[in-house]
Amino acid sequence: AIRRQRQMCIRDRFQHALNDLTYTRDNLTDIALKNGFPDLKTLTARFRSTFQRTPAQYRAALKPDEVLYDKVRQFLDPQDMVLRKKLGEYAKTGIIK
Repeated sequence: AIRRQRQMCIRDRFQHALNDLTYTRDNLTDIALKNGFPDLKTLTARFRSTFQRTPAQYRAALKPDEVLYDKVRQFLDPQDMVLRKKLGEYAKTGIIK
């Protein structure tokens, strides 16, 4: 039970970091620290294992004119199946809307 709670906590922190990457212009280190990661290296490792790309690569894929704020949904390249699958999984949790 404790392991499951820890995994859920890590997942929640990661999902909040993903939201910050998408909807803010905060720097990557600030996003990592704000969301409970001890450093950017830890967030990057988690991001790479989940999305097969770094947070910087994810953010670079977002076109500046398509970055929307106020929690408005936006879409990435529809051909990027890895991102679509993972974002779909996270959307089911209710943290990413």
